Amino acid sequence: MKICLVSALTRLNAANACTVPDLEDAPLGPLTLAAIFQAQGADVVFVDLDWEYAHRNGDSPATSFLADMARRLVSLGADVYGFSTVCGSYPVTLRLARELKTARPDCTTVLGGPQASVVDLATLANFQQIDYILRGEADQSFAMLLDALGRSRGSLHFVPGLSWRNGRLPQRNADAPLVEDLDALPLPAYSLYRDLESASCVSLELGRGCPFACSFCSTNDFFRRRFRLKSPERVIGQMKELHARYGVRRFSLVHDMFTVDRRRVAAFCEAMIASGSGFRWSCSARTDCVDEELLALMADAGCNGIFYGIETGSARLQKIIRKSLDVKEALQIVTQTSKRGISSTASAITGFPDESPQDFRETVDFLLEAARLDDVEVQLHLLAPLAGTPIAREYAGRLMLDRTQSDFSTGKLLSGEEWDWIERCPEIFSSFYHVPVASLNRSFLADFSRFLWFGMRAFRWLLIAVHQTMGRIEDVFAAYQQSPEHLSDDSLTGFRDFVRARFPHPAIEAICYLQCALERPSGSHSTLPGPACAAPKLSDHVRIVSLPFDLGEWLACLSRGALHDFCDRTPSTIALLENRKQRVLKLHPLQARILALCDGTRTLDKLSGGVEWDFGGEWPGVPCEIVVSVILEALAQDGIIVWRLATSERISRQTPAAVSSHPAVGAIA
Repeated sequence: MKICLVSALTRLNAANACTVPDLEDAPLGPLTLAAIFQAQGADVVFVDLDWEYAHRNGDSPATSFLADMARRLVSLGADVYGFSTVCGSYPVTLRLARELKTARPDCTTVLGGPQASVVDLATLANFQQIDYILRGEADQSFAMLLDALGRSRGSLHFVPGLSWRNGRLPQRNADAPLVEDLDALPLPAYSLYRDLESASCVSLELGRGCPFACSFCSTNDFFRRRFRLKSPERVIGQMKELHARYGVRRFSLVHDMFTVDRRRVAAFCEAMIASGSGFRWSCSARTDCVDEELLALMADAGCNGIFYGIETGSARLQKIIRKSLDVKEALQIVTQTSKRGISSTASAITGFPDESPQDFRETVDFLLEAARLDDVEVQLHLLAPLAGTPIAREYAGRLMLDRTQSDFSTGKLLSGEEWDWIERCPEIFSSFYHVPVASLNRSFLADFSRFLWFGMRAFRWLLIAVHQTMGRIEDVFAAYQQSPEHLSDDSLTGFRDFVRARFPHPAIEAICYLQCALERPSGSHSTLPGPACAAPKLSDHVRIVSLPFDLGEWLACLSRGALHDFCDRTPSTIALLENRKQRVLKLHPLQARILALCDGTRTLDKLSGGVEWDFGGEWPGVPCEIVVSVILEALAQDGIIVWRLATSERISRQTPAAVSSHPAVGAIA
């Protein structure tokens, strides 16, 4: 039997463009099923819609993607096609299944995953292209379904978790039992995934089930709120196996709420430390399920990232949505996470039916306060009433169609026919709708959410500076929407020019100056190629920028939330490193002076002997050549300059330990 497993399209971001997935985003459900079927001798193929969409022909319209993928699925010639499902791309999945079933009426189509599980009977009643739906965890039930299909249809009655048609009538079998022993599951079939040789991080299932009952969340019902963890030995063993296979050392450990059981988290961390593996890993957590001591242990065990679902900065709304976090404590935990050297994401939602303007302001305040920490990413999503959630049930008769604004929407891929499905069956496609929000303008919430998404990536410091000095960022954005600058094709330039003209302040002027420098194309300080006698020169991806203010002082004021006090006019020099991820390094004045001479023509001898240097008494008794070489070595280690091999060897021989440890560079990125 040939089985084709198809993962759902999930990675449409706030820009409504699919980001390129890697192993950090690997769909563990289908890949685990693939490993189970492979162990049973089945011929398994895997199709990742995220990867296919990200790598489609860039000149082809998005609407042709589904037709191309349908032809691809037909060409695979599988006997059974299993589709994973999520809310936002459910119409995409149903369309693919219909095209497949039209071309191959003899094949079997099976749906699984959180979306199909909660709308199973309605789906079977309205979409004949779907043969079966497996609700909940299908690690055991999928194989039982295939076995039943190989014997007789009468056996279908005994497949747990199966929804199917008995004649023309959709019906449900009893729920499938949960997988209690997660250690018994095989390692996902990563070999079926793409680009393994370039993977920097791999996702790995840590456990399942969240015991909480937030009103907007659907995953707790999918796993029936049963919290389970794999044993530390099993997880670490799989990490080591993946490292041996692919050389990867970073892992995204997947569990909706890993830190619920503090004792077991500590046990995992202690086992990680004892293993001596040095692996790095990230996870999800609630801020009320970690503390400073546990964060310290997690950091020691290799944790380098935590996702926190804060949801709202309003204490009032926290209770209404049943998240029940203490907002002040949540911000303290995010801060403590940063102090432990762990990056984090603070994610919030707006558009709740009971949300007031004050609730929204408090959420924005929380996010902008958290964003002061450089290693904290903030997100603001628009609420989608997910099928089966308390919010979707409560507002079932009052949902309003939303064609363009939901984060979860794959609207640009859909034809008029799919939109007809969505309008005809709101109980199936509730995530394409929104609940009424009496006190807020939903269109503004959607615009602001997108603005914040882009702004935090393009001009994060500017947003924080405006919020701290000139008023609320949401009010400034509302004014910007009504301004001539908003009509500019370049939203970054338009917003910067708007705040610069409307809100004169030293802190705003300083960051706008820096933003202009960041926008200049690379190569403005290009140098001649170094001669054979080994001379240092500026790296191609580095630009040196002189600022009329002290960037370190500006950042210090920002971190204290005190940019309104900023008035510094002390010049400083920075290096902008634009290789992969942009970094900013503040340079010591002596470094800046040396870099100005690194034009690819001056050797170390010429730099140290042919220039009059004044070290200000910082290196008493140390020869000039050694001081210059140590500073150049530090610049080379940061990637600011490049060397010929002979010069690098000379530096390494002549660098005394007492001098090489001197703090020449202050990193402030």
